[in-house]
Amino acid sequence: MHGAEIDSIDLILHDDLLYATCSTVTSLAHAHAHQGRDDQETASVARSDIGKESNFQVGKKLGTGGQGTTFLAVDKRTNQQVVLKKVFCTGLSETNRAIEEAVMLSRLKHPRVVAYSEVYLGSEESKGNYVGIVMEYCSGGDLYHMLCKQRTKKKPLSVRRVKMWILQMCEAIAFLHTQNVVHRDMKPMNVLVDNNGDLKIADFGLARQGVTATKLISTQCGTPGYESPEVQLGQSYGFKTDIWGLGCIVCDMTTLKFMHERPGSLATQVQVDPKAIVKVIQPVSELYGPDIHSLLASMLQSDPKQRPSASEILEMKFL
Repeated sequence: MHGAEIDSIDLILHDDLLYATCSTVTSLAHAHAHQGRDDQETASVARSDIGKESNFQVGKKLGTGGQGTTFLAVDKRTNQQVVLKKVFCTGLSETNRAIEEAVMLSRLKHPRVVAYSEVYLGSEESKGNYVGIVMEYCSGGDLYHMLCKQRTKKKPLSVRRVKMWILQMCEAIAFLHTQNVVHRDMKPMNVLVDNNGDLKIADFGLARQGVTATKLISTQCGTPGYESPEVQLGQSYGFKTDIWGLGCIVCDMTTLKFMHERPGSLATQVQVDPKAIVKVIQPVSELYGPDIHSLLASMLQSDPKQRPSASEILEMKFL
């Protein structure tokens, strides 16, 4: 970052939080603007998205993850329910990462991606400064808890529902990949269900921008049980790591048994024995037919080159 930007962030952490946030968000918007997009337009959009802590009445906690804590809140200006993600920051780099997530999310406008509203900086006496990212509220909660309810009822999802949700998640992932974004943390907890029963991808705290077929990532991150083999091995990886994560979610959906509940990591097992996946997905064929079974097997290939892309999955006629 340039020196002027660091000075602004110093002001955030000590004196004028909001002014420095405007400067930082604008700088990040400039740095990550789409190719060919006017910088002035990007900056003005970023400034207009700056909110105030006092605009929101914070309610119950919805969940806590490695990238922040989410709350149900009410926007006092509209009386609408929203989700507020608080990312507590102890230094400049953490503040920048959180604001960068907000800037990224503000550009990812798609029906299958949770909608961004605004960002602000706040402070709590006991925990210190935080970046508040305001997003749409999906009343159905996350996919993980919905699948838990289905399992309690001993009621598998219908074939129609599984196909629809595969398509919706693929629509989101295909869109992200066209924007050169890799989510890197695909799991049921990061997939939300709206009031129509449709899915939206959420939580971009680990997402990486600027990825291409030749410009890969080497940082190891993700959630145990849902990490791809290439991530576990410390290899460079790209878009296909999201396809592995999608395969894990589909496996959770069709077996109602979550990856983190299984003995050992599936990614580790397929490295030792590529046929290990056969046993894991065996029940899928009987419940959902050979097409979904075959698709699931292809998404969980240990070699990322053997996995289909999201756009290729969208073209499969049986879906």
